Amino acid sequence: MHKRHQFTVKGTAKDPSGIAKVTWSTNAGLSGTASGTTEWSASITLYKGNNTINIRAYDSGNNMAWRSIIVVRK
Repeated sequence: MHKRHQFTVKGTAKDPSGIAKVTWSTNAGLSGTASGTTEWSASITLYKGNNTINIRAYDSGNNMAWRSIIVVRK
């Protein structure tokens, strides 16, 4: 079994109509909703090796923008 480690990701999102929610998912199949909207954070479990984290921000019209980061845990 791989050892796990918690990692906090923080960011900002903005849209003229406002941000309704920010979600995250990983290549390990984990996902959730971040705390906050325009300023958000999420505590995410990392496994050894490459961890791809996808962040999605949704506005009030359900339009979505995303970013992806890779965090390497040795």
